[in-house]
Amino acid sequence: MTAPDLTINQAVTTSSSGNIAIVADTAAINAAVNSSGSTSVAQLTAGRAIDLGSKTPGTLGLTNGEINNFGS
Repeated sequence: MTAPDLTINQAVTTSSSGNIAIVADTAAINAAVNSSGSTSVAQLTAGRAIDLGSKTPGTLGLTNGEINNFGS
């Protein structure tokens, strides 16, 4: 999934060793993201910082609650 501003409001699930790649500059992960393979998160714009645990302006920030939506 690639978008400058990505919002996930419904569960995303893969099967048969499927991988999920999330590429965005901002993201709102409001539902489960479950992969039977791997899940990766990357910034769309090179050099943009990734902030885990909060949403600092100018970063791809994921709160602890959003991180908890990732599973396998």
